[in-house]
Amino acid sequence: MITQSESTMSKKQEKLDQTDIDILNILQEDGSKTQKEIAGILRRPISGIYDRLKKLERLCGIDRYHIKLDRTKFQKSFDVQILVRLKNNDAGAISSFKTMIQDLPSIYECCRMSGSWDFVLKGNFKYVGELRQLIEHDFEKCPLIKRTAQLIILDKVEFSRPVSLDDIDGIGQDTNNFGPAYTRFYKPLTAN
Repeated sequence: MITQSESTMSKKQEKLDQTDIDILNILQEDGSKTQKEIAGILRRPISGIYDRLKKLERLCGIDRYHIKLDRTKFQKSFDVQILVRLKNNDAGAISSFKTMIQDLPSIYECCRMSGSWDFVLKGNFKYVGELRQLIEHDFEKCPLIKRTAQLIILDKVEFSRPVSLDDIDGIGQDTNNFGPAYTRFYKPLTAN
């Protein structure tokens, strides 16, 4: 019988090997690959790929597999970044603002920032009147918002760069066993 602490310890000691890294690289290149296709590329059994994907979801933070749609194909003609400054910067105001933003269908991303602005929102709009409606109806009447500024995106170049997996020593290792890449930063305490 395996106890919960033994199960937790075995999960902490899991490390990524080259096959795991190969799977991550394949998925970063094309997230629509099936387990069967990945197994064929790597010449591994499908059941092993399934187990490895579950491990990678747990260790590497894979939280979903999705497609990316081109918004312009759906008559959403332009993107806007909206800078937002709140009247108060307390936890309650921040939480309320985040909740309010989730109900706005044109806003697809909300990032908290440091500096002169508190948030940058990314939105996609069909026409300028839709943006004006958002500003005049939702933002100007919101008691949380002090000031906004809008930046209309004229053109963009998107880079789809995968996460570099060259220096992956630390993933899956517990804090008492630093990998070779971290030994220059970590010096164990010695008894006097």
